[in-house]
Amino acid sequence: MTQNIFRITLLTAAVAILLPLTATLLFTLSSLLETPLAAISPLSPHATLKITFALRTVIIAITISLLYFYTSNTLAKKICPPHLNEHIQPWLFLAPTILLLTLFLIYPALETFRLSLTSDIPTLNPDGTPVLNDAGQPRFTKGFIGIQNYTFLLASEDFWFAIRNSILWLVVVPTSCIALGMTIAVITDKSPYGGFVKSIVFVPLAISFVGAAVIWRNIYAAGGAGGYQIGLVNALLKPFNVEPRFWYEVQFWGNFFMMSILIWIQTGFAMVIFSAALRGVPEETIEAARIDGASETQTFFRIILPQIYGTVLVVWTTLVILVLKVFDIPFALTANKSDKLLLATLMEQTRNAQREEEIAAAVAIILMLTIVPVILFNVWRTRKAISND
Repeated sequence: MTQNIFRITLLTAAVAILLPLTATLLFTLSSLLETPLAAISPLSPHATLKITFALRTVIIAITISLLYFYTSNTLAKKICPPHLNEHIQPWLFLAPTILLLTLFLIYPALETFRLSLTSDIPTLNPDGTPVLNDAGQPRFTKGFIGIQNYTFLLASEDFWFAIRNSILWLVVVPTSCIALGMTIAVITDKSPYGGFVKSIVFVPLAISFVGAAVIWRNIYAAGGAGGYQIGLVNALLKPFNVEPRFWYEVQFWGNFFMMSILIWIQTGFAMVIFSAALRGVPEETIEAARIDGASETQTFFRIILPQIYGTVLVVWTTLVILVLKVFDIPFALTANKSDKLLLATLMEQTRNAQREEEIAAAVAIILMLTIVPVILFNVWRTRKAISND
């Protein structure tokens, strides 16, 4: 047992020392190429440095990954006996993922939670009077305050606006994307022009959230010269004497105009997934239903939909998590009024505009906790599916 522990420790130490040294050496040597490349590049020196830095990072990362798997596998075979090697191999492949998750997910989450329990509190002298700085102002330091940041949020009107709007987005966006994506997938599945229609619907998915927000900002915009409206919606409504306005800034209802942007983007995603799932439904079950006299509607809801129910849940889960994280669209539209706040935009506003990072950390923890029920539901569904098999 002791010998096995020593071998595993030796293997870990060898990999942990060799790979960082190799990465450092490669990065240092490749930096010597920056000056010659900047001299011969037609781009500006600043742009050239950025491009070469990105290329170096990608190439070295891939090289180190390949070296890790090769080195760890080779050392495991040489150092460890066969029976021990079989148990070590899976962990060698999982180790980078576990390390990255710990560094960039678990540790930040714990640190954010710790920060949410602190605040700036005045430093006091032994007699209870505040310590003053050189400017004569009270000196503050980070201190533990328990759940006061959370109680402050619960008493904040903006927080409840963000909760209300987030629930609205969670109900409207996934439902609309699934309904539209499923409808388009079913209609275009047998159509000779289905491929073309699917390509058109899928295009918005290739556009960034900020790019889509800019496009739709111009569509919903108000204003113009000579009686003309630059916004498409206002131009279409002008003959009906509808007052021009920035539609995404309308109180409360502006939320739905912002939701339409995300629906426009993500409908293509749902459509592609559902198209693939529909093609996996056995034709025999559909033909049997038709022979039994079922209508097309009955065939879809009673035969096809139950067979792709798992796919619908996967799409719903993906969209729910996406909606909870959405930030770019309201931010690009500068829709930062209270009635347009989401949890993510409230966190950004609290952190950057109000400079209250501890309360922003509390919002981040609440946002993370909202995803937990979705995760638990999917774990339960996965275990249930495995047990049924």
